[in-house]
Amino acid sequence: RLPTTDYQMPNFQFDKTSFFLGLLVGIGLAFAFYKASPFLRRQVDKVRHWAQARVSWLRSGVDERFRRETAEYAQTAHLGKQWAKLSQIFTPPHLTLPPADPALIPEDRGAMQFSYVWPELAGWVGAPLPPSMTVEQLTNNGRRVIITGETGAGKSTLLAQMAYRAATAVPDGEDAVWVEFMPALVHLAELNLALSEGESAVTPLVKALSRRSSPVTAPGIGDLLQRKLVAGQVLLLLDGWDEAAAELRPFVADWLRQLLAEFPKTRLFVAAGLEGYGALLDLGCTVTTIQPWRLGQVEAFSQQWQAVLNLEESPALTDFWQPGQTALETSLRFWRLVLGDGQQGDGRFYDLVEAVMPLIAGPEKAADFDDGDVVQFWQAFAYHTLTSGKTSLASAEIKEVAAPLAADEAGELNKARYNRLRKSVQKNGLFVRRGGGLAFSAPVWRDFWAARHLAQANLTTDVAAHLSDAVWQPAIRFCVAQAGAGRWAEAALARDDIFQTASWLAETTDNGPWRKQTLAALSKLVVRESNPRLLRLRAAAALALSGEKGVMTFLVRLLDSPKPFLRQMGTMALPPVADGQTAVLLDRMLADEDAAARQTAAYSLLQLQFDPRMERPLLTALIGEDEAVSLLIAEGLARNGRPGIDILREAVEDEDVHVRRAAVHGLSLLDEDWVEPLLTKIERYDDEWFVRSAAGEAREVIRKRGEPTAWQPLDPAAQAWLAGYARQEKLVLDEDTAVSVLAYLLENSDQQRLRASAALLLGQLPALPAREVLATAVTASEPMVREAAYVALTQLDRMYV
Repeated sequence: RLPTTDYQMPNFQFDKTSFFLGLLVGIGLAFAFYKASPFLRRQVDKVRHWAQARVSWLRSGVDERFRRETAEYAQTAHLGKQWAKLSQIFTPPHLTLPPADPALIPEDRGAMQFSYVWPELAGWVGAPLPPSMTVEQLTNNGRRVIITGETGAGKSTLLAQMAYRAATAVPDGEDAVWVEFMPALVHLAELNLALSEGESAVTPLVKALSRRSSPVTAPGIGDLLQRKLVAGQVLLLLDGWDEAAAELRPFVADWLRQLLAEFPKTRLFVAAGLEGYGALLDLGCTVTTIQPWRLGQVEAFSQQWQAVLNLEESPALTDFWQPGQTALETSLRFWRLVLGDGQQGDGRFYDLVEAVMPLIAGPEKAADFDDGDVVQFWQAFAYHTLTSGKTSLASAEIKEVAAPLAADEAGELNKARYNRLRKSVQKNGLFVRRGGGLAFSAPVWRDFWAARHLAQANLTTDVAAHLSDAVWQPAIRFCVAQAGAGRWAEAALARDDIFQTASWLAETTDNGPWRKQTLAALSKLVVRESNPRLLRLRAAAALALSGEKGVMTFLVRLLDSPKPFLRQMGTMALPPVADGQTAVLLDRMLADEDAAARQTAAYSLLQLQFDPRMERPLLTALIGEDEAVSLLIAEGLARNGRPGIDILREAVEDEDVHVRRAAVHGLSLLDEDWVEPLLTKIERYDDEWFVRSAAGEAREVIRKRGEPTAWQPLDPAAQAWLAGYARQEKLVLDEDTAVSVLAYLLENSDQQRLRASAALLLGQLPALPAREVLATAVTASEPMVREAAYVALTQLDRMYV
């Protein structure tokens, strides 16, 4: 029998309450879906666009992918990466140009030479401003360039910015010249330079760049790099020279020599310290130095960070900046002020670093700073990298450092403790992966923790053994800040290394005998006339930076001296110790009978432009009758950025023809778009021919500066006076014999001006073989020769330390 089609659900009963509840839930869900649909559509579109981007990225060529990845990497290659991208906060530095005539005997008693030889001191005081160039001029004109600067000057950040701009260059953009170039930004720690027999010098670069690239991009790096090298389209940006031990640098230089011999058109920029870069000069490199930020640059820095951090207002510049500070110290003080404990002022650098490190490490690492095991591990890690001379440690080396700290009472490895130590360096802003190893993200962190280890372990003999090691100096200063100078000062003073102990004065309150001995020795160096002028200028600057209370009294005595050079040095040293009477003192020095002292007063006023008390004497100097001082003030105002430029824009309309001419001269140093139209207007319509001609000359200066000109090393054979001497003495003068010809001239000529010029020229060359000749010339009977030889000898010693 077939079943009936009628079917009734057993026990079914319609429930109104359930029906209406279900209906309400359905309506609610439908309404929620309706409201959420725009958000869901956006999410779907976002996923779709992400997928399309990934597909496009996978389909794009190796060159394009490499550029994208390099740009992303460069954006995070700075210490503030957790808060901002590099392109948001980069503050372009000023970089020194070489002297226009390196053999010219100076008339300023060596003040400009001081700015070149000791820039880390000159930046704090009222020293002359060397001619400078912009980052754009550096990249457009540089071929093989050593970018020098003290630790924290911003060398690594500059290389990263250069890589970013090259990687993001487009044909119709301002960086169009770099469209075809491959930016290779690498740190020495990423390079394995142990080449096997027959292996190409390109291999370390390929391995380093491939390791950092994505799995899709890495396989094509070798072919891309080879093609670009052959075409002369590689921008090699090499960082970490000053972090490597002195004994490792010749191997790096040899590798670069092989690479450049095979691919001579490669553009090379190497970040190095102010000392120890001599081995690179033989590669045909030119040298520039990153100058400390001026007033306008610091204002731009503050405004950029204000925008990034959404601050209601920027802190006062004097709360985190002093003229002469490195970019690193300025950044750390700013971050401490707005992101950290809010402390301001100019306290010890050691205390600053200690306070800011937890910010850099990141909030999730805050507890690690209170973990004794972790702190000991970081200290041991830093000490090992410092003593070994390595810029990074491989996994096996890290385990070797951590194992003793993670051992239990029986000496067995405690895995839980070991894992805690290992995790403490992961996702930690103080550390960074470089190649196959781990390193500190900045040398300052390594030096701080290594100093902690040295002080706590009482490794005084290690410190004493490295008192002359340039790489160890920052760590030793941190050590002194913790433990005092002690017997290290005695050892340094026994070697007559007064300037080393002088660098410790502001970092410690240790009142041992060494302190008075150092201050007394510096004072004697300043006043003793038989000392070379460069040495006396250095001593005056070191004394001003000591932080000692009696320094201002000493400087006032110098200002009252009947000897012009003493007044000049006293005026130069005023900015670091400026107080309520400084404006009056500088105003007085503007009327000094000595031209060099007046010009030095102008430099000191420019250094202190941020202080409202300096406004009156600064403007007095600009509109005064001393034309040389007026021109210097105009140059300095242009270099000081927006605050100074605003003054110049007003000065071009001044009634005084000399003031307008000085303002035009200052504007000629600027490359901003509005400058040339303004100069054109002045050239056409100013009432005075004197000003119109100056405006025309200024426009020509700007035009020539904008023309790309390959920056080549100094060619001594191009010096007419030297070529004439070589012909007279029947000597062969070329690139290979220039140093020997100059040394021969210095030893044998009876003309003191020629001998002095020869000495100065040797100081600009890789002239290490001539060191003995220069050392002899330092004791020559002619003061002019002695001064020049001392300058050149100091330059050589800094290059090859």
